[in-house]
Amino acid sequence: MEQRTRILTVVLMTAVLCLISARTAYQMQQRSIEAAQESQEPRAASQQGVQLYVENGLWGARTPGGRVLAEPKWYYLRAMSDDVLIAKKQISDDTRTGLIRTNGELLVPFLYRTVEQAGDDLWIAELPAESGTHCHLYHSDGTRWSDTEWESCETDADNNAMLSAGNCALVIRQQDGRAERVSWHSLHSVGLHSLRLDFDAAQLAVLPDSDTLLHLGDAAAGYLTYLFIDDGLIEPSLISGEDPDSLYAAPRYQSCFLQNAAVSRVKLLETAGFPTYLLQLRVSYRWDRPAGGSEDIETAMYLTVSRNAAGGYTYSGFSDALSEQIR
Repeated sequence: MEQRTRILTVVLMTAVLCLISARTAYQMQQRSIEAAQESQEPRAASQQGVQLYVENGLWGARTPGGRVLAEPKWYYLRAMSDDVLIAKKQISDDTRTGLIRTNGELLVPFLYRTVEQAGDDLWIAELPAESGTHCHLYHSDGTRWSDTEWESCETDADNNAMLSAGNCALVIRQQDGRAERVSWHSLHSVGLHSLRLDFDAAQLAVLPDSDTLLHLGDAAAGYLTYLFIDDGLIEPSLISGEDPDSLYAAPRYQSCFLQNAAVSRVKLLETAGFPTYLLQLRVSYRWDRPAGGSEDIETAMYLTVSRNAAGGYTYSGFSDALSEQIR
């Protein structure tokens, strides 16, 4: 019995020593983390009168005179611009990143894994995703480039951001302190075919934002679907404008079969109301003549699309340069 007691005592003492050793190692690790955070403070903290500081392992923001702007409650802070900070906080068993103003006011919810700078005015905010990297793009002032959730976000050796999401791809280049779109490609379904949008930097410089391009592409594809696929059925609520009769054009295309379609030009029209765009489409289709035989036709179509008060898009005009040929 005495021998068993001695053995049990040795085991208990060994366990206690292991616990003490583990706790000591944890405390040393925490001190190392805090020291590393505090060593980052001078580099991260000087944005026009706003200083970042660490107190008890948590980050806050204050004026050079010591007046607290944002209480030290953040897991980490980093300056995004003069007025916006990237903040991390603990949520359940994970950390999430959002954006706050320098006074601590929430600007963007804590949705992201990370927010990393990809250029002077381009920040990539990575969303938690089970597969791949999903992200949003932000300006330095905390506003989004677009509402598109990009499924792939990469940067190349020249610091170009290459983004893709489903049916579209975008390349953004950093130049002279500005981020600009240099390439856009998207496909929009028209039955078994697709409407293409392909634009280079010169075209993108005068084109609407990326979200609007996606909506306009979908709207144009929807109208082509009405002309060539859906047997002349179109939702009346999608028709607007002073010349609605021009839009009910599907009966002319009953013997026509779409081959290729692309948007070659987008122009914002000057109107007193909501934004209205003129889209020029390059379209090729096969016309089966009533008397027999067929003919391949390449034409320019013009579609006017307007945005309404609800943020949707309606059709307000249509013409086909060669429509007389198939009557």
